[in-house]
Amino acid sequence: MTKKKPVVIPNYCGFTEDEMNGLYRFESSPFFWRQKAEELKYAADLLWPIALQRLDKISASVKKKKGIDFSKLPPEIFTTAKGLLGFSLECLFKACIIRDNPEFVKSGKQNDQMKTHNLLKLAQIGKIVLSHEEGHTCKTLTDAMYVDFRYPVDRNITMKSSITSVGRSIIDVGNDLFEKLHETVNQIHIPKGGVIKFSMRTSRYTPSKKVRKVIVKKVVKSKRKK
Repeated sequence: MTKKKPVVIPNYCGFTEDEMNGLYRFESSPFFWRQKAEELKYAADLLWPIALQRLDKISASVKKKKGIDFSKLPPEIFTTAKGLLGFSLECLFKACIIRDNPEFVKSGKQNDQMKTHNLLKLAQIGKIVLSHEEGHTCKTLTDAMYVDFRYPVDRNITMKSSITSVGRSIIDVGNDLFEKLHETVNQIHIPKGGVIKFSMRTSRYTPSKKVRKVIVKKVVKSKRKK
């Protein structure tokens, strides 16, 4: 009988599904929060140029005093791009929290303090120092995440400008904050307090033999307990 090959999830650096789940659930690792942040950021980066192109077409029509046929334009996705960027920063903030407080995630469950989309609150919990500009951006992105990203009506949240933040684009400030935090949450926690670090985008890596050995051992052990 041919041995069935394990399912490999490319986005998780070649870890099998069981290995990835075992590592995430039994060792709180910022690495996997960073991975999710990268996915969300990638999607936001794809949408932002399309949003700008739509705005440019509308602006050009207005300047030329021409009518605008909105049915021929793509949907307005500024808010979607903002929401995705906000969610990616949320993952990085939570990665920072569990980097310094591994006990905040146990058996795959988040500590109640982490169960929020509020970026300013998460920054406070993670002791992440934000500039005035970054704080304004986090407030704006939080508003978008709670309301504008998902709903056509508000939930008693005051919406801020979707474009500017103290002279700079919300997206630019958010991107800079992403890059500032990204490389600080590259850890995989292993038994006895050990840590393995990665230096580049997680999608470019496959697990080392040492990492795989640790994960397989923990996954097998967990299955025996069931």
